Amino acid sequence: NIQQVIVDECGMCFEPETLVPITCARAKQVVLIGDHKQLQPIIKDNDAKRLGLEISMFERYAKKAIMLKEQYRMHAEICHFPSEQFYDKLLLTSATVALRTPSPVDFWPAQVLYGNDVPRVFCHVEGCEKSSVIKTQYSNQQSKSNEKEAKKAVHVAKVLVNKYAVNHGDVVILTPYRQQQVLIKEGLHAPYDDIQVSTIIKSQGSEWDYVILSLVRSLPKDEIEAEPSSKWLGDNLGFLRDEHQINVALTRARRGLCIIGNKNLVELDPTWSALLSHYEQSETIVDEAWPWN
Repeated sequence: NIQQVIVDECGMCFEPETLVPITCARAKQVVLIGDHKQLQPIIKDNDAKRLGLEISMFERYAKKAIMLKEQYRMHAEICHFPSEQFYDKLLLTSATVALRTPSPVDFWPAQVLYGNDVPRVFCHVEGCEKSSVIKTQYSNQQSKSNEKEAKKAVHVAKVLVNKYAVNHGDVVILTPYRQQQVLIKEGLHAPYDDIQVSTIIKSQGSEWDYVILSLVRSLPKDEIEAEPSSKWLGDNLGFLRDEHQINVALTRARRGLCIIGNKNLVELDPTWSALLSHYEQSETIVDEAWPWN
């Protein structure tokens, strides 16, 4: 007889998926493990969403969950914003993180300007967003790309591996859009073609020393609404309005995080506005001339 059922990554599971092992095993105890602040079940049908299928069983019982408050992955300065924004300042960094061998990478703005150990940056790039169709096994789907951001992401990755001798496997380039993933991969010619490029959704559960995040969405400054409607934000920010994806993207890095995007556009979203304010306080917002050295 099965006494216990453990469901890992339960926050991503459809509720019926979670019910299958529970009901089939007739277990006496059920343990749900996950994070409802990160990726939810991926539901594309609007009726299914409206009826609540994107709410996992873990999320339904989240108020009864025991939070593991100490994290061992991120540098404390990378952890600070996600902890504040998504976890009510309860997510703390283990003292063991500070005992790691120091990172050789010293191009972070706060480090260059003030000698402060703040290994994160938002690099403002005003690129041109393009729409295209991605063919999948089941259908054709609209996706987005941004060539200027792709080139910047590739450049930063090359600086990490060439100047600082970072192992290729310790660097990842993340993006919300599959077409941007394709474009970045095309820019990583040998000997850089083994640097991983992934969508944010595929990255959940993984970690790397250095994460480069390309946000993709962009508009010319004169086309950005001063007081945008919710629909306008949805149309022009897309996945960047999904706090679950944002949280995943911001919490993959151990030693350094580089975000590349158009701050004039993304600051219209409350979460990105809060992040930019946080980064501005430590003077870690730069223009596309970065890296400087």
